[in-house]
Amino acid sequence: MLQKTIGFYSDAATTESSAEDRMLLFIQTSQLVCMLQSFTTKEILGFEVFKLVDTYTKWDEVFSQVKKISDLLKDNVDKIYVVHENAEAVLIPTELFNSNSTKEYLKLVYGEKENSICCSNELKHEETIINVFRIETALYESLSANFKIIQHIHSYTTQLQQVFQQKFYDGKNWMKLVFDEKHVIVTILKDDQLQLIQTFNYQSSEDVLYHIMNVINQHDISIASLSVLISGKIDLDKTTYNLIQQYFSNIEIEKSELGNVFSEKLSAYPSHYFIPYFNVEL
Repeated sequence: MLQKTIGFYSDAATTESSAEDRMLLFIQTSQLVCMLQSFTTKEILGFEVFKLVDTYTKWDEVFSQVKKISDLLKDNVDKIYVVHENAEAVLIPTELFNSNSTKEYLKLVYGEKENSICCSNELKHEETIINVFRIETALYESLSANFKIIQHIHSYTTQLQQVFQQKFYDGKNWMKLVFDEKHVIVTILKDDQLQLIQTFNYQSSEDVLYHIMNVINQHDISIASLSVLISGKIDLDKTTYNLIQQYFSNIEIEKSELGNVFSEKLSAYPSHYFIPYFNVEL
């Protein structure tokens, strides 16, 4: 059911978790990612990837197994931030947000969904935004039973917090592409205003280009004026990246400035591969 495919650890990661550290558990479609990070320096102290190799329906079994084979998710971990990566999220301006209407926001956009729990995160920007999202009830209850959860966070929240804090866009028309094996998360800002953050599934390079060009046209953005930041699971010598290069001249591959005690081990992977995790902002 579960297979550890990556495991990097510092000496600090193999001892009891410090009060100055924070544990992040990323729940994704086909894998779980666990990361131990220094709260003060943001240095990555441990990093694990677990592949879900079979169809899974029982989260209790998944988490029971991951605690047995993980060197980070030990019973003494007393604060875990869970980052959920799913497409069902809605951004609401604070002045329009009503905490009693979270289900209605999601129902309006994605339709009714039984056996789910609604959560929300606040994003602080020039204008505060509330990110409302769903979590499968069975997943939520299993996480609560197996770990001491500090907060449930949506991946859009972490990505937008980083965008707003780092101000990559700096007055430019700007697009960020975060790739996974079968989907890409697209964020677009125009004239310093957030226009879109959305997940698009794809099967081919042409699918990726279609989605990108479609949202650019919808928001009336000139390709020549657009700066593009790319990270995640994309090969820079393969078709998808080459196709993007044909249409966009101002492309940057996202980097991490964080200290990393196992950077030598990471050299076997493309430098941008783990950036969506390492540059996470809570």
